[in-house]
Amino acid sequence: MTTMKKQFTILILLICRIFSGQNLVPNYSFENITSCPTYQNNIYKASPWFQPCVFFGNTTNSSSSDLFNTCGTSGWQCPVNALGVQNARTGNGYGGLNPYNDGEDVTEYIEVPLISPLIANKRYCLEFYVSLADSSHWSISNIGAYFSVDSILDSAYYLTLTHLTPQVENSVSNMLNDNTNWTLVSGYFIANGGEKFMTIGNFNHWWLTNRQNNISTGLGTAYYQTAYYYIDDVSLFDCTGLLVDELNKDNETIDIYPNLITNELTVNINNNEPVEIILYDLSSRKLLQEIFTKTKIINTEQLTKGLYLYTVSNKNGIIKNGKIIKE
Repeated sequence: MTTMKKQFTILILLICRIFSGQNLVPNYSFENITSCPTYQNNIYKASPWFQPCVFFGNTTNSSSSDLFNTCGTSGWQCPVNALGVQNARTGNGYGGLNPYNDGEDVTEYIEVPLISPLIANKRYCLEFYVSLADSSHWSISNIGAYFSVDSILDSAYYLTLTHLTPQVENSVSNMLNDNTNWTLVSGYFIANGGEKFMTIGNFNHWWLTNRQNNISTGLGTAYYQTAYYYIDDVSLFDCTGLLVDELNKDNETIDIYPNLITNELTVNINNNEPVEIILYDLSSRKLLQEIFTKTKIINTEQLTKGLYLYTVSNKNGIIKNGKIIKE
């Protein structure tokens, strides 16, 4: 087998593995529910999600994190609910939690067991989307995810888990203050191996949390001295082979730039053969598909900030793959 054919074979196997069931987060969009939310504290109805508190004996009795669905009642429906107005980013529902209370370390989290344990020294990419509830007096930037071998079940009364350091955390400069759109939180990390649970929330003391008072902007109420966020579309996958383009070391005919995009992506190929580029998000959803020769300039203004994957193919199959980041 020639070197190029070996590269094609390796890449095809890689793409098949990546684009078929790679999301390690079960019920990633909170769509599968045991029953409709009828009150606050119902996150456990989006099984296997739960709030990692057991001070009332178990995670169901101790739960205060929330579930919203179009079938919900008593203020826990969407898009209009007890805390504001927000459509689901996808599907019919989303989760919700309070990661900040002004003046006290009282914090909510949501946790989920992963579909399979993480593998040591593998690189994993995480994405999830948040939207600030209209009633929030505060907005913050410190929301992240902690991965653990065991559940972080705690018998304390909603105490902030400041002894844990999240492997992925939103940039401190990226204030999560959009109450109209869904904002991406993303990052990647190297697994120690064996991590089987993921917990999302704020892992900082309230006085160390980067926060913004929303009252002056007309958002929130004086009554709710909190920051409350809806959460949707949580994705985690092994991206070890995608953060560095391993293909076409012997073939310099394709140039794709820049890696950090803003409004456009340029693709050049140094022959007249038609090629196809396909752009995916991290949940394998196809966002764009174009066939062209020579040069293609792709408008990326409509893309939200985050990591995206691409493949380039000709009549013989895939000839290049990689990633781009929208700033």
